[in-house]
Amino acid sequence: MSDLRIAEATVDHAFGHAPGLVLYVWRGVVQPSTVQRLIAMAPKARNGADGSAVGMLGIVTDDAPPPSAESRRALADMLVQVDFLSASALTFESGGFQGAMVRAVATGLNLLARPPFPHKVFPTVFAATHWLQRELATVDAQTREARGCEALLQELRAAPHQ
Repeated sequence: MSDLRIAEATVDHAFGHAPGLVLYVWRGVVQPSTVQRLIAMAPKARNGADGSAVGMLGIVTDDAPPPSAESRRALADMLVQVDFLSASALTFESGGFQGAMVRAVATGLNLLARPPFPHKVFPTVFAATHWLQRELATVDAQTREARGCEALLQELRAAPHQ
């Protein structure tokens, strides 16, 4: 039985948490109010983590449009407001122009926010989860295995819309 708790799952997004892990999927339009709800939900990942490292793992689906300027500001704020994180990984699996655009937006957000933890963008969930697990293990050797992080993200991605 999975320890994923799904907070929201809509056509545009899904997010949830498990002990030590904040998870999100952007699959449509990102609204600033949605980002605020994700920020409000994030501390629940510390529950049950016993003071260990907390990571954030997300994915932008290849059909998600680029966020508006207001939404980009909200996403940059998220990287600063969720300051208890030890590391954050974002995945965008699409290549080509769309992939380059998402990676550029994410890199710009990282430069704008300058989060107090490492935050990287990856082309695959596999790469993201393995990097995240290594980063979290530097803080807490008992951190969740990469395969477990990947399974939770895939479970959230498949969550039915509410």
